[in-house]
Amino acid sequence: LLPDQYGLIRILVPYSAMLAFFFLAGMPNVIVRFFPYLKNKAKNHNGILFFAFSVTGIAFVVTTGIFLLFRPNLIHFYSTKAALLVHYYYLLFPLAISITVFEIFNAYCRAQFKTYFATFLNEVFVRILVLALAVLYFFHLFSFDVFIWLFVACYLMNPVLMLFYALWNKMLFLKPSKQIFRSEQRNKMLNYGLFNFFGGATGMLLDKLDLLFIPGLLSLANAGIYGVAVLLAQAVNLPAKALLTILFPMTADAFK
Repeated sequence: LLPDQYGLIRILVPYSAMLAFFFLAGMPNVIVRFFPYLKNKAKNHNGILFFAFSVTGIAFVVTTGIFLLFRPNLIHFYSTKAALLVHYYYLLFPLAISITVFEIFNAYCRAQFKTYFATFLNEVFVRILVLALAVLYFFHLFSFDVFIWLFVACYLMNPVLMLFYALWNKMLFLKPSKQIFRSEQRNKMLNYGLFNFFGGATGMLLDKLDLLFIPGLLSLANAGIYGVAVLLAQAVNLPAKALLTILFPMTADAFK
């Protein structure tokens, strides 16, 4: 890939992850924290999955509205030094939606101590697919435009595979439950979700804000170079990430 093209690849996923954070509204942590109190297979786990998708749907509408409202400002900011990002601007939404749905299913599976499949998809499977695409592109088998669309398709596969995984393990309960919307637990879950949302927003912005500003202030090529350094730092953090994946649901279960 050319420096600008690689910079685009490095910016698309963090940008979409930031959008997904606002779409999720703290629901993954809510699922893990409150699942021990709601788990009941006979009652479809009291509709916790439907509840999470309902709140996420509302957050999606609000966030998308705000994002589109400020679209002219964002386009203006990136138009001079990151024209390629402006050209593929709308790809942020399918990527963000795929990350959102994946994270809901990931949290739902983690709450039931099933962590390995989601970790494999996110950390290994999608990276192998992108690497394969890069090799095919290197041999000029398709254009960069096709490469980008296939790149997004790789990430869209994750939530689809998680859906089938939940179905295969007989964990897919999307039926709504009136009880969860009427009970006191609902208020506790919403409050906890908001607490996590605002608490996590600072960390998320600190983690991704630099990557969002570099293309507009410097160039996409600089974002790509900086992105390599970020990836090296993230590699150091992998053991902690792996531990936290299972420690959070175990702690929630112990609290209960």
